[in-house]
Amino acid sequence: VLEILTDAALNDDDTNVRDLTFAAIHNLAIQDTAEMMVKRPSLVMALKNQLLTEEEAGAPPNDPKSHASSTLLVLERSITPDMDAYENLRMLLDAVNPTPTMPDQPTQRVAVNRNSNTNGSVGNSSDDDSLQRTEAVAV
Repeated sequence: VLEILTDAALNDDDTNVRDLTFAAIHNLAIQDTAEMMVKRPSLVMALKNQLLTEEEAGAPPNDPKSHASSTLLVLERSITPDMDAYENLRMLLDAVNPTPTMPDQPTQRVAVNRNSNTNGSVGNSSDDDSLQRTEAVAV
């Protein structure tokens, strides 16, 4: 199932199909399946591509990027540093959240959805120019 969904996420030109694909991937992302998902390089690439894609202003809340972001949150909560798949997850997080870290200070990254308008301020905006983005926050 994951192979078929990944193929659709990477190759289908129909945005409705991609929307449904990322929704289905998110629905399958639970603690029990997270390691299996992260061990699939093509699925990680599909999530990364979707997360790095620029959103258009006024994108609907069911935008596939929000499903990819929600999936990333599940994976991040489920994969721990002692698991084999952690390095794959770390590479995904570093690709979508490039943040310099101090070598002596360990940080924990948390994927956060924030609404920001095009002038860079963060908050809930009802303006048409609001964008939803995923970023890392050091805790």
